[in-house]
Amino acid sequence: MSDHPAQVIPVIVNASSGPGRDSQWTQTVVNAFAKHGLVARVDLAQEGSDLNRLTQAAIDLGARTIVVGGGDGTVSSIASQLAGTQITLGVIALGTFNHFAKDLGIPLDLAGAVAVIARGEVSEIDIGMVNERGFVNNASIGVYTAFVRFRDTTQRRLGWHKWPAALMATFSAFHHMRFLKLRMQVNGEVVERETPFLFVGNNAYEIESLRVGQRASLDAGQLCLYIGNRGTRAGLLWMVLRTLAGRRRRPCDFDVIHTQEVLVSSRHTSLRVATDGELSRLDTPLRFRSLPGALRVLVPGS
Repeated sequence: MSDHPAQVIPVIVNASSGPGRDSQWTQTVVNAFAKHGLVARVDLAQEGSDLNRLTQAAIDLGARTIVVGGGDGTVSSIASQLAGTQITLGVIALGTFNHFAKDLGIPLDLAGAVAVIARGEVSEIDIGMVNERGFVNNASIGVYTAFVRFRDTTQRRLGWHKWPAALMATFSAFHHMRFLKLRMQVNGEVVERETPFLFVGNNAYEIESLRVGQRASLDAGQLCLYIGNRGTRAGLLWMVLRTLAGRRRRPCDFDVIHTQEVLVSSRHTSLRVATDGELSRLDTPLRFRSLPGALRVLVPGS
């Protein structure tokens, strides 16, 4: 990037990712880039369709780098459009959790994130796909989709912040939990299960340490399936709490399978799928697959 300092860098920001996304804040972003001799054009996306439109417009104009500002769902949306191209993604983390930025070691403050973008070190990482929808962190079906639905409804109807809404949604999701009958074609075998959830990670997650929920690698070229075993609602909730506390999982909690692709069938013609915290309904069978090294991302230097 430093070889082309005059090129205007498109910065596409989810305007709903936090308060204060106005013209003054936009100028702050422009100034942060200018400190590194870079020219940024900031566009605020008011809804999901704006993200897609602005990204496609930047691609059509020949952008070599596109910067996204937002949470994991916003990053995932733009990353899906850039996967398989030579366009590089820059990340300014503006969400609540920012798992993707954390796993890549990208600073969560504006100045630090822009410094990474200005340095221009590129890493080619994997992206996961379910049918034609991409995900940079994970995709899941089952109880977690109920959690996302209850959380979003609580935020929308009551105006709650994401954290209290998430707490309320956790108990609601487990109270209304249903088991899915799934048939999975994976690694040359057929696995049939009745399960409360199928969680598909873009590479493996730590599940038994103080780094629970983090990934050591985003370029191993694999998906990691976590298939919940049937049990009581209370037992499943206790398993989640133990995992979050970094306690060693029990063999009866869930099974783990590493693969590059899995085909998931159900008696339902479509299923709710959560991809990086965003809900959609997709037709079955669901085809999950890894696209190794398909996404170019600006990362901190080694």
